[in-house]
Amino acid sequence: EIVREIAKRILQNRYGFSEDQVNDLFSIQKNDQCENTHREKETIGEMAQQILQDKLTIRDVRAEAYALALSAKNANAGSSQLRNIGALPQIIEATKFPDIIEEANKIQMNNRKKAETKRIDYPDEFTLESVKKRLDAYDIKTLPDYQALADIMVMLCIHPAELRTLRITDAGVTGYAKNRS
Repeated sequence: EIVREIAKRILQNRYGFSEDQVNDLFSIQKNDQCENTHREKETIGEMAQQILQDKLTIRDVRAEAYALALSAKNANAGSSQLRNIGALPQIIEATKFPDIIEEANKIQMNNRKKAETKRIDYPDEFTLESVKKRLDAYDIKTLPDYQALADIMVMLCIHPAELRTLRITDAGVTGYAKNRS
């Protein structure tokens, strides 16, 4: 709701739409469920094609693109699609919104930082290749140490399709197929 209010103010102050025009635009978006459902199914490429076919004014293109940018996952996708289908540079420029792009970049940077903090970096000694080398080198006639048990546990945690081909014998580890599905 806050984003909607900000968008309304920007359309009024920056692009010169009247309050009635902005309210009409947002009420159409809010109340017309059939059109919204159809719009969600419509790809950004189809919307870009529609903008060119309707021969909208730059102001109308800007309003349409702004509404799309607020609801789209990728705020820049519309500009790219218009460029791909040969739209005029003025129309492409009308679909770029620095405030939305800046906000999207901040969100993307925060998401990237969160993903980096959640990621677990396993030491190289736990990669499947190094575990396989160690298992190949083990002598099964002696009692296993903790490292051997850990290596076997790692190998048992691999993808089931890979596990089917895994064979641990006194000759070593055989049949391990990396990236096999």
